[in-house]
Amino acid sequence: MVSGSADAKVYLFNKGSNTPLWSYTTGDAVISVSILADGEYLTAGSGDGKAYAFDKADDGDDDGFLPVPSLAAAVAAVAVIALRRRPE
Repeated sequence: MVSGSADAKVYLFNKGSNTPLWSYTTGDAVISVSILADGEYLTAGSGDGKAYAFDKADDGDDDGFLPVPSLAAAVAAVAVIALRRRPE
């Protein structure tokens, strides 16, 4: 399960657990979150005007964060259709 919070964090939880697997701090309150049907990728929209995308296997640090260009206003909704990691 994924959640966003007014404390500007995105949290990833195991089903049935209160302890997050990881968290990531955005630039402002997290307004929306979404997770791909297969559970591998998740996205979040923040009041800082940015959308954030993550691989579920990430530990919440910046190395697994997939940057998304900044937007002009708060991101009120996000949806994941398909994501593919860039070749290294």
